[in-house]
Order: sequence, then C-alpha cells, then structure tokens
Amino acid sequence: MQLYTLARSGNFYKGNLHTHTTLSDGLLSPEDTILKYKNNNFAFLSITDHNLYGIFSEWNLENFLMIPGIEFNTSNAPAGTWGHHIVGIGHPGDTGFYHGERFVDDKSLKNENVQRIIDFLVERNNLAIYAHPYWSRVDISDIVHLKNLTGMEIMNYACEASWKSGNAEVFYSHFLWESNFIWCMATDDSHGHANEFFGGYIVVKTPDFTHQGILDAIKSGSFYACYASEGKEAPAIMDFIVEDYVAKITCEPCRVVYIYTPKGHISLHGTEDSPITHAEYEIKPDCQFVRATCVDFKGNTSWAQPIII
Repeated sequence: MQLYTLARSGNFYKGNLHTHTTLSDGLLSPEDTILKYKNNNFAFLSITDHNLYGIFSEWNLENFLMIPGIEFNTSNAPAGTWGHHIVGIGHPGDTGFYHGERFVDDKSLKNENVQRIIDFLVERNNLAIYAHPYWSRVDISDIVHLKNLTGMEIMNYACEASWKSGNAEVFYSHFLWESNFIWCMATDDSHGHANEFFGGYIVVKTPDFTHQGILDAIKSGSFYACYASEGKEAPAIMDFIVEDYVAKITCEPCRVVYIYTPKGHISLHGTEDSPITHAEYEIKPDCQFVRATCVDFKGNTSWAQPIII
C-alpha cells in the first residue's frame, strides 16, 4: 500500500491565491501587484479583490499564470465576528464569472448565508477557500461542518504580520477531526502594505504548468502550504507518503519535523550540525489521516497536505 498527495512526477511551482489591489481596498494597482509577484519568482497569482471577479488573462505568460479569483464576504454571521470571508478561484476558460463582474447593490451577497456563498462559487465552476478564520473571530463550531470547501487558510500572512491572527492551525485540525477533509492553504492576502508580501504561499507539484494543471493539483492536494519571513523560503517538502502504514516525509534541513495522527504522533528535533531531512512514523491501521509539518531554524514552516488513510 502506498498513499500520497504530491504528484509522482512534475515540477514545483510557487504561487499566491489571495491578493488585493486598488480595485478594492489595496494600495497597489493590479499591474504593480502582478509585477511584484512575477519579479519575485512566483509562478502564479490570483487577484481576489472584494466582491469583484478578476481574470487578467493579458498577463498570462509561458512562465507565469494569473488564476481568476474573487473574495466574497458576508456579515450574516454571529455577533462579535467580522463575518465570513470566502476566496474563489477558477479557470479562465471555464469560470462562470466574467472579468470585472461586481457583486454590489442588487447583486451583493453581503447578507447571504456562508454556505450559500460557497455553493454559489462551486456552481460557477470555482474552488472555494475559507479565509482567515482566526482574524474573523468566528467560532470553530460555526465553520467546521461547511461543505464544498476545497481548503482553508491555515496561514494568512497579512493577518499574522499585522494582527498576529493569521495562524489557524487549530481551526484546520478541527475540520480533520470532524472528518471534513479539506486542504490547508497559505496566502499573503496582501493589501499592498510593506509587510504583507511573499510570506504566505503554496507550492504546487504538477507535470502540467497550465491553468488546468495548477487547479487540478490544488483539487487533488498536490501541494504544500508555506509561511516564511518576507524574502525567505519555507523548507521544501520533496515528498510525503504512507507506505505499508509507515508515514515518510523528506524535506529540506529542518529544526523539527512533526508527524501526527488522531491516535499518536512523533516529533524529531535536529541541530544545525545535524538537521532533520527525513522522518518516519508507523501509524495505526484505524487512523483516518496523517499530517506532517516541517519547521526550519528560522521558524519558517511548511505544512504537508493530510493523507487520508
């Protein structure tokens, strides 16, 4: 038996799926934002302005792709929260939205039920991602049973850098404990401020660097999520598999690697002279899933996608 999420062949591509510009509440124009990411070794980017769908096909190049996207938010949420925020991403040739489509006035979804917003995105051939639950002040019980999500932001860099509320590992864990198996995402959610770039991203593995290839990899979990100091890189995860009930991870040199299941865990700690680059853990056959997290000597962190047993 061998189980995995990372594709068995292909290359790794770095991208950010949550970004804002002057078309909503960001400080930089779409052009300046796109160039900033393109010039910093990102292979794909989604501009997800609030209630405004963006496609930006004119920026697609052989080595850089714009993933169509939007961020919806609803105030139909418990008192004391900042509402639910859902990012949607799609394929430029298949999305049910058009570039520049605005959801304001009579098209506004601000009072819609959050499940309805997720379903609306899926009906329009988009993937739905729950954004920054910690920052939004929502209760875990309010979101853990939501259906049709592709993923949830385990790290939102702008929220972490400015509010210390971007790390949502505990929220994500509850999804898995409730057998609501979605993927963990990391994003910048940049609004153009100096401390909001290049710290939250995903690294996709695919043999097909096209819009379809990137989206298929995201849907299948062939990626890992990253949090790094601006200008730095989180440790690369080369592979994570389960073989004959042994979880195995291979990564760049790390201070600590965690492998954990609902029924047990292991943490391996290294030193700069003897870092951790490989870890194994025998899991019980009745475990529902296994996860792994890699942390380097600067605290930069990568989260593997869970392998469902």
